[in-house]
Amino acid sequence: KLPKQVEAERITFQLRHSSTDRGWTKLQQLAAFTPAGHNVIQHQVTTIIEDPERLTRQDPNWYDDMFVGVHGGNNHVYFAQVRNYDPAAHQLHLPHFTSTIYEQTRYALYNSPKFIDLPGEWCLEPLEGGRTRVFFLPESLKNGPPVGIGYPTLQTALSIDGAAAHLEVRGFLMQRYAGGKGGVAVNGRGNNRPSHIRIADCEVRFMSGQSGISLNHSDHVTVENCYVHHCPGWTVGIYVNRVNGYRLLGTRIDSNSGSGIRHYEAKQGTLRNNIVINHHGMHSSGLNFYEGCRDILFEDNYVQNVIAITRSAENLTFRNNIVDSLSTNAVSVAMWQSGQVGGRHIKNLTFEKNTLINTSPETDWHTAIFVQSGASAPEGLVARDNVLSRLRAPFPGIVENNIFMQETGPGVAGAGGLTATDPHTLFIDPAKGDYRRKPGGPMMKAGADLPPPQANWSR
Repeated sequence: KLPKQVEAERITFQLRHSSTDRGWTKLQQLAAFTPAGHNVIQHQVTTIIEDPERLTRQDPNWYDDMFVGVHGGNNHVYFAQVRNYDPAAHQLHLPHFTSTIYEQTRYALYNSPKFIDLPGEWCLEPLEGGRTRVFFLPESLKNGPPVGIGYPTLQTALSIDGAAAHLEVRGFLMQRYAGGKGGVAVNGRGNNRPSHIRIADCEVRFMSGQSGISLNHSDHVTVENCYVHHCPGWTVGIYVNRVNGYRLLGTRIDSNSGSGIRHYEAKQGTLRNNIVINHHGMHSSGLNFYEGCRDILFEDNYVQNVIAITRSAENLTFRNNIVDSLSTNAVSVAMWQSGQVGGRHIKNLTFEKNTLINTSPETDWHTAIFVQSGASAPEGLVARDNVLSRLRAPFPGIVENNIFMQETGPGVAGAGGLTATDPHTLFIDPAKGDYRRKPGGPMMKAGADLPPPQANWSR
């Protein structure tokens, strides 16, 4: 505070600790105003993306109004709008990115008419008065205007709520709902829990919501011979939340934007003969068993990507499954014990006669079954008669009679193990995803006996 206004050509300040008992300081605000009221110190903090290979446009306004998605933080995608572009430096200037980034962090530009070149692609432009202009490339025109265009006005196709019981939903095609709970939503609350519900022979597609099929706080629910596919907007294929006594049977879950099947505190379940493929959205796995899943049999399933298991998991059996990590993931199955919900223990998990393969060799810690180090060791962990990409310590359990496709140290390979690095000596047609064992190969008891998925779904 000065007795009168002055104009300064140079301002120097020294930052001191704001507290005598801590070794840190948080800078709140610095201000130095001109007589006209302009703060000469305050400015926008900027993050810069420099990419000489791709940011090659000469027009400094070419990227105006575009958005950028950046991978970082806790495995999320963060979004920001481009502030300006420097063609000479090949730099995009964005609002300051405060989260951490990974070594392999990437970015993507989106939401501009300049990117639209295929039918079905679209973007949005905000207008004055809260209106929005939509740019959309249709598949076809009829007498000038586009045809076959629609947008969702309803949120959930079918809701089963409260204490509903002994209902069957069968033979529906459900599509183009958004902002709700998807195709079929089974919703309980407190003691009012739906029970004895069967969802069968249904196709759910083009949903943008919580999930294609959502099971919440209910008992004795079966999902059988359904097809859930191509649901955008971080939509899970099947959501199993606080459900007791459930069965997922013969269902195909394909190309949804969230995880294929996501569990929270699910108990007494059977998952058999399901196909879960093409799930690669952010924070999306082929399958998740989160926070208190118990007494579940996972058998005869074909899965791409990763199976994630978190704390308070008990009595899970994985038998005769294929988990193909597609050489893009460091693990096929991961066990994480961080967090506090329901305790941090994992116990009585059995992996037998599975094929868990194609973990990415680009990470030196890649392993078919990952156990979080530094946490309390799982109890009753068994890996027997599997084909595994490799196994890496720690693995605090029984390991016996497994085939390893990459060198695995003797301290973790267990008894009766074998290394076989050529997939063509083990599998019928690995290039086409057929990981059934080739007759006459070594240790024929090891690995899953499942055909590859058909190209299209059929009942």
